[in-house]
This record gives sequence, C-alpha cells and structure tokens, in this order.
Amino acid sequence: MVHRIEDLYENFECRVLHSNHLRESFTVKTGVKQGCILSPMLFSLAIDWLMRNVTRDKHQGIQWTITSMLEDLDYADDLGLSSHRHQDIQQKTKDLCETASKLGLKVNIRKTQALRTNTTNMNPITV
Repeated sequence: MVHRIEDLYENFECRVLHSNHLRESFTVKTGVKQGCILSPMLFSLAIDWLMRNVTRDKHQGIQWTITSMLEDLDYADDLGLSSHRHQDIQQKTKDLCETASKLGLKVNIRKTQALRTNTTNMNPITV
C-alpha cells in the first residue's frame, strides 16, 4: 500500500490554467496533491508524527490529569505547544522548527504568537 501511495506522489506534474491559457507543466517535488482525497490524511499523519517527535518523553507540558500531561493542542495545520516554564517552551519551539524542517515544513513566524497566563516572565520565545 505504501508503494502505491508513493507512486501517486512521485514525479507528478501540474499545469496551471490562467486567463484561459494552459501553462507549461512543472514537476511538483514537495507537498500533497490539491484535491486528492488522500492529501488531508497524509498531512494529518505527517503533523501527528511531527508533534509526537517534538513532545516524546519530554514531560514539559501542563499537568492535565494525575497521570497525563497536555503537551500540545493541534487542529489541522494550527499547532499549540504548552509548558509551565519558559525554558521548556523555548526548547519545544526549537525542536518543532528543527523537526518540521525535516518534513519540508516551516513555522510561519508572522502567524506565530505566544499566549501567556499566570506569569510575569515576558522573555521572548525565539522561533
């Protein structure tokens, strides 16, 4: 099954229709196919792998229940990291950027914000 999916995504070409003119084809080297029913699932699998690797065995989140930590909240391509300590969230952010780059993904700094609650620490979080 994996090989069939690879075949669908390997060396595929696209053409753009603009102003009633079909442009030259070009090879797509990254990303998922727009309109393909597999694309949302493949992207979700990639994001799940990313966040599991960023938070694995760190225990730097927020105590959620007696036995579990809330490390992150994710919806589609919106990701939220959680932590009690500034140095932990800084490390998670660094790990997220480094691990995402391995998948060809980038954190959009313009869309990235820090939400602080119950803290006086206003040190910046570097992305």
